[in-house]
Amino acid sequence: MSQICRFTPTASRDIERIIDYIADTNSYDAAEHLLNKINEKCRRLANFPSMGRNRDELAPSLRSFPVDSYLNLFLYTQFYSLNQNYLQ
Repeated sequence: MSQICRFTPTASRDIERIIDYIADTNSYDAAEHLLNKINEKCRRLANFPSMGRNRDELAPSLRSFPVDSYLNLFLYTQFYSLNQNYLQ
C-alpha cells in the first residue's frame, strides 16, 4: 500500500515561490514542468518511500530525493519524513 504525500505549509509556500520565480524569469512552461516533476516525484516516493537518501545529519528521520535542476545551476531537492500513514 502506498503512502500519502502531503506538503507542510512551509513547503507549499516554498514551492509556490520557486514556481513563481521560474515563471517570471524563464517561462510559464518551465515553471509548469518543474511543478509536474515535483508531483511526479511525490507519487514515486509515495510508492517507494525508502528510496530517498537518509539525512539524519540534518534531522532525525529526514530523507531527501532530487527533483530536477534549473538551468543546470540549481538542484531542487525534496526533503521528507516518513510517518505512519504519510510522507511529509
